[in-house]
Amino acid sequence: MEKYCVIYLKHGTHQECRTPWFYNKARARQALQVIQRRWGERNAVLYID
Repeated sequence: MEKYCVIYLKHGTHQECRTPWFYNKARARQALQVIQRRWGERNAVLYID
């Protein structure tokens, strides 16, 4: 079973942060889009484990 989380960098601090784990790919993509709007498109990636 795959699980997903979004890893992103915060502006100014360049601190790496991540979301809780998602088990639904659609929800993970939705979280990715929200975080990309907030922190920048280049500062967020979807991590699959």
